[in-house]
Amino acid sequence: MILYGMIISGFGGQGILTLGKMFALAAMKDNLNVTYYPSYGAEVRGGTAHCGVIFSDEAIASPIVYEADALLALNEPSLKKFLPRLKKDGFLVCNSSLISPKYLKNNGKQVCSIPATEVARELDIEKATNMVIAGCFFKHFSLVKQDSFLQSLLDVFPKITQKLHEKNITAFERGLNHECSE
Repeated sequence: MILYGMIISGFGGQGILTLGKMFALAAMKDNLNVTYYPSYGAEVRGGTAHCGVIFSDEAIASPIVYEADALLALNEPSLKKFLPRLKKDGFLVCNSSLISPKYLKNNGKQVCSIPATEVARELDIEKATNMVIAGCFFKHFSLVKQDSFLQSLLDVFPKITQKLHEKNITAFERGLNHECSE
């Protein structure tokens, strides 16, 4: 039986909920059962946002990720809040542009740290920070096909321009090809 839960967290406006929705849509394309549970503060942009996504090959009893197999943290407050919910052998992908290295050492987790905001800025599309993180995550995630995930970008943004779509794909590939540092 497959049962894999992930938490994606960060500031509102970083594409946290969009990223969760993309994972959920990709899982459905790949014939998995999936739940997507978004949560955000009243402020939305600039406030906190997180979502839980559960993948399974069987029925899912609850949409809430109590113990995550993976945590994608795009900022330090989110890392502090959700790291206790990551399993002992869980996988942590974090945006080192906004998270101090002191929070990443000696926590017993498998960690992949990437300066995702800086990478996205280099590509002149800071809003694609979430795609950089997603690419980095996919180096260690095989439940969903990369093609299904990238196709879900078009499902979430059906009117995206070709240029913007290509920049998002490039951001994903930069994350995928990044050498993780712990």
